[in-house]
Parts: sequence; structure tokens; C-alpha cells
Amino acid sequence: MIGLISGVAVIVAAVLVVVFVVVPRTGGRSTPQAATGSHPPAGRPDNEPGVLLRQQSGTGPAVSVNQTPVFNACGVLPLGVVEAAGIRMDPQFTVFDFGADHDTTATQSTFGPFIYTGGQAGTGISNCDYPGLSQKDLIESMLYQAPQDVGRTSQQFLQYAADEGGTSRTDRGYAVWTVPNKTDANSWQVGIIGQQNWVNLVIGLNGGSYHGNTPQQVLDGFISTVVTNLTKGPTAPARYSYDKPYADVKDPCALFTNDEFRSLTAVDSLLVNRTLQFGERGVDSDPGVGLPNAHYIVTGCERNTLSSITENYQSDGPGFGLKVDFESYRTVDEAKTGEYVECDPRSSAAKVFGPSIQENVQIGDGRVCYPNEGGRQWRLAFRSGRTVVFMSNIAVTSTAPLDQQAHAFVPVGQQIAAAVANM
Repeated sequence: MIGLISGVAVIVAAVLVVVFVVVPRTGGRSTPQAATGSHPPAGRPDNEPGVLLRQQSGTGPAVSVNQTPVFNACGVLPLGVVEAAGIRMDPQFTVFDFGADHDTTATQSTFGPFIYTGGQAGTGISNCDYPGLSQKDLIESMLYQAPQDVGRTSQQFLQYAADEGGTSRTDRGYAVWTVPNKTDANSWQVGIIGQQNWVNLVIGLNGGSYHGNTPQQVLDGFISTVVTNLTKGPTAPARYSYDKPYADVKDPCALFTNDEFRSLTAVDSLLVNRTLQFGERGVDSDPGVGLPNAHYIVTGCERNTLSSITENYQSDGPGFGLKVDFESYRTVDEAKTGEYVECDPRSSAAKVFGPSIQENVQIGDGRVCYPNEGGRQWRLAFRSGRTVVFMSNIAVTSTAPLDQQAHAFVPVGQQIAAAVANM
């Protein structure tokens, strides 16, 4: 819904509360999403340059929740360590880096429910997923600490580990419980449990030679890295950058900040889900439209309030989840192909689910529309420079509020458009 605060249009929480939960399964393969959108399937682009995404250690102090510094799961098990073990990332998939990116407070000490049954877990205060090539390798980590109830959540994992015949050892003060998959000898769930925090690893290693090491040796190396970084204490969240031709692409959550989230909702975001595609995708232009075939990468930033995580909106305030995705193209002309695919009623994409909904608002350099993506979500799309931007309220699944929402998105959309115009 849309409302007004001090004369400013804002997104108002609906009764529907969106829940963001990572649900790993023992030895299974959760499916990290490839780039989304209404583009027709294009497969891997010709002369695919491979992995272009790089991860760096965070700089400065750690982010705090309730004045307690918190870990970043992607910093506890860094991408460089995973790649050095011989695991190749899939260029068509994305890293998921979920956690706090600014100092904040939480009103609920338990931080929401945690249920560990049948190998399924609730979300940590920070989560990180690295999908290997063709999903043969999978590395997921979920980190739990205050203000979550570390004792209760870890005890639930310990009960699961005992029921499944897990084995235990200690490493520098941490209890390490390993639960093997009963149908895949190279897949495990691991609990690395301390007094103040613990990490749940979901690891599947079926993709390569790992520089002559066995999957078990690779797993042991990951466990050692996690324990080492936990003993060092929390650090600033991991940072990301791209190789050319995307070296100017900015962190998506630096483009859609908590300040912009607050301007739309009148509340602060608590946690963010940062998504960054490892490599490049391609899309072919329709014949006869005078536009080039295009290549692009996808990044995104989803911001959530506490109650959108916990479903406890009566005590934790209104639940909001807003998401901004960025398709960054090699050139401005290629981005015009992306704009055509999303917003032009003549595009082949429009023949899949139907034409886009055009919006009479001014953001960026061209048309503004809601691409028809099968009715599952409605994302406001516009182009600025070589970037096509998508903005969405993840609670909105019908067309009824879209025009009002488009007008509410305009001020923040214009700020984002200006930030990416020369990117």
C-alpha cells in the first residue's frame, strides 16, 4: 500500500509479511538463483569471460546490532579461500551475502524462531552461499550470535547431529560436530559451536580434483578457516568488485542504502541480502530492431525490517522488504537492448507472459515500466546509462497498487539513476 508521511509518499506495510529464510538440506542442492528478469533464456554468452567477481576483506570496524559487533559470514569463510581449494564458481550464478550493513538495534532478543528439523535451519544473523560450477560444489554458511539465542539454536543443531549419528571434536575451544550425508559421501552439515556464536556449514564437494586433496581434506581446511576467523572476532562486511568491463560497477547496497529505504518506509532496515553474479550473461536482440546483442551482469540489494524476518510484526513493528536489482551492460547501446526487452510491448519477452505495464513517470533515460514476469512479482524497470534498474516491494504480487507504487518510487529511483548514470 502507499501512504503519506509529512507529505512524502512512502510504501506502507501490508498485512502480508514477507519472510526471508535460507533453508539448506543435508547433502542437497539449494538452487542459487541465476540472473532474473523477463529476458528469454540466452544460455552462456559467446566467449564467456568466466568469473569476473572479486571479494576483498572489509575495512573499518564491524557493524553492530544492539551495540554488539556482529560477524559477516562471507568474511568468516572468504571466497578466496574457497577458490584456492580448487572450487570453481559458476559465472551464471550469484553469491548471496546476507547480514547487517549498518549499526542498528533489534527489539527481540531471540531474533525470531529457529527450528532445526530434518536438516532444515532458520536464518542466521549472517548467511553466505557460494555456488560452484554446475552446482557440483556448494558451500553455504549460516552464522548465529547475539541478539539471537545462541544456546537454544545450537542445542537444536546438537540434537539433530546426535539423532543423525554425527561425530564431534574440538578445535581451539569450538565444538565441531560433523553430520555426513547418508546418500552422498562428499556432503556434510557441520556445526562449529562456541559460547558466543556458532556456524552451520552445508558443504557438498563433487566438482573437481581440489589440487590433489580429498573432499574431506577440503572440508577440514574450511573448518579450520572458520575457527581461525571466529577467534579473531567480528570484522567489517566483505567488499566486492568486478574485473573489466565492469570495473566501475558499484556495490548494490551502496546504491540502495538504508537512508533510501527509510525515505520509502519511514523505518530502518535491519538486514540486507546482497547478491552479485559471478560472471556474465547474454541476451539476443530481436531481429530488425536495430539493437545489438547484449552482455550484462546482475547485482541486487534487498533490505528488510526485523518483522519481515521474524513474522512477529505485532511486536516488532511494520514488516517491509524492498529490493533493487541492477543489470549492468558492457555499453549504453547494449543497455538499450535490455530496456527494449523489458519495456517494449513488441519484444519477444512480451510474448512469453504478456506486455509490460507502462508507467507515466520520469526516471533515467528512457521508458519506465513493469515487465510482465508471469505475475509472480512486479518490478519497476528503468534505464540510466548502461544500467537497467529494477525496484520492487517484495510483498506486492498483484497489479492493483503498481501505479501508486511507481510514483512513490520516483524520488529514490531518480537518486539511483543519477548514481549509476556514469557507472
